[in-house]
Amino acid sequence: MRIYRKEGLAPVVICSQLPDNDNTSVTNMAEYLVAEVIKEHRLPTPLTWIEHYPEHEGEVAEYSLVRFSGWEPVEACLGGVWRYRVGPPWWWPLKPGEVEMLTVGDGEATLRRFILPPDKGGLREPANRTLVS
Repeated sequence: MRIYRKEGLAPVVICSQLPDNDNTSVTNMAEYLVAEVIKEHRLPTPLTWIEHYPEHEGEVAEYSLVRFSGWEPVEACLGGVWRYRVGPPWWWPLKPGEVEMLTVGDGEATLRRFILPPDKGGLREPANRTLVS
C-alpha cells in the first residue's frame, strides 16, 4: 500500500496484490480495503484508488483505476466479521505512464480528459474536481 499526498489534490492510493497471497484478492476486497485505509490513515474522500498486480511468474504487471459509487461507509458482515465498506467499485485499466501522471505532478486533468470513461450522463468530470467521485 502506497499513499501519495499533495496539497490541494485528492490523495492517491496504490494497493498492490502480494504475489504470494493465498487469500481473497485486492480486487474482490476493494470496497472493504478502501474503507479501512480511509479510516486508518484519516484520508479525505473522494480519493484516487489504484489497484496494482505486480509482475509475477511471467505475468505482466497490471494497474487499474478503481472508482466507487459512493464514499459513505456502511457496516457489512463479511465471512462472519463486521467490517466497513464503501459503494460498489468498477475498474478502468491504466498504463504505467498514466499511473505516473497521477502520482508525480499535476496529471489529473490530462488523465481525466483522455483516459477515463464518461461519468453517468455521458459527461466527463471537470478538470478542477477530484479524480474519483
